[in-house]
Amino acid sequence: DNALAQSWTAVSGSALSVAAFSTTEIITMYPNPVGNVLSISAPVEITNVTVHDIYGKLLKKIAVSGNTTNLNMAEYPSGIYFVKVTSGDFATTQKVVKP
Repeated sequence: DNALAQSWTAVSGSALSVAAFSTTEIITMYPNPVGNVLSISAPVEITNVTVHDIYGKLLKKIAVSGNTTNLNMAEYPSGIYFVKVTSGDFATTQKVVKP
């Protein structure tokens, strides 16, 4: 039955993607796995950093004004964390492992 296909409308000239870059390749977080200190660097100014646990609970939020920062991870037990770095209008989240 092609009744559903008859109600479709074909559109040409519309973009299905945007010309943008991947912020995960611009923001650098190292080392990963992390011991006690996670270093974060970017070619643009970082405005804030948040740390969430595997369940999404916000563990830390810090304001940053600069291209680099160090995040103290010593206070957290072994596990998987999500570190979100915000800079201007974009943000990226990366998984960080603490053995």
